[in-house]
Amino acid sequence: NHDCPVPVNPRDYPDRFVDHQDSFVKLHRDKELRVCIGTLEPSDPLVTSISVNSFEDAFSDPRFSPVQFY
Repeated sequence: NHDCPVPVNPRDYPDRFVDHQDSFVKLHRDKELRVCIGTLEPSDPLVTSISVNSFEDAFSDPRFSPVQFY
């Protein structure tokens, strides 16, 4: 399903992943950087931030067509 980020339950993760932290996710294609999206302010648990930023990188960045799987 590519309609929303992977749902995560922060209670399923160790404390270090539940703390509110900023995160950046980078996607590479053929060893070259495709896109990097992240947050500068820690507003969500780290696992949630990673899930949301990964989704945004792969499917919502207007600079690139959505990632496709073969």
